[in-house]
Amino acid sequence: MFQFLWDNKPDKISRDEIVQHYGHGGIKMLDIDKFIQSLKCSWVKRIKLQPYSKWVQRFEAMHNKYGKQFIFKGNLNHKDTEHLDIKSRFLKDVLVAWSYVNFKDEITNFGKEIIWNNTNIKSNTKPIMFYNWLEKGIAFIEHIYDYRNK
Repeated sequence: MFQFLWDNKPDKISRDEIVQHYGHGGIKMLDIDKFIQSLKCSWVKRIKLQPYSKWVQRFEAMHNKYGKQFIFKGNLNHKDTEHLDIKSRFLKDVLVAWSYVNFKDEITNFGKEIIWNNTNIKSNTKPIMFYNWLEKGIAFIEHIYDYRNK
């Protein structure tokens, strides 16, 4: 697209600027990378809305140790997704795209912070996930932290 726009010559306006709104000096050109990321993120909705389809069951079987669909509720940075042992390249791409959109760097409510698959809570530089704890209902810091005696 950029080669067509500039007639195979060097870009006259940076690609970051050209995708901006007219008022910000751009021409509202489609940002292909963000578009592809949004398409990959749309698969998270499909996974959540079709829990009994064959491919979702296959996904859950492969990712049982990460909490099945709970992996999308965690607060993973895209860099920490590299540590996860996900066999399917497509599903790993979906998770990376999701982490770009969903990751929150700041903790706003300490007690409501999800423990599992969280970049802010690590053991040996890797986010943790204890599926047997999750099955027993332990998901948030407030489930294991006693506010009375800290």
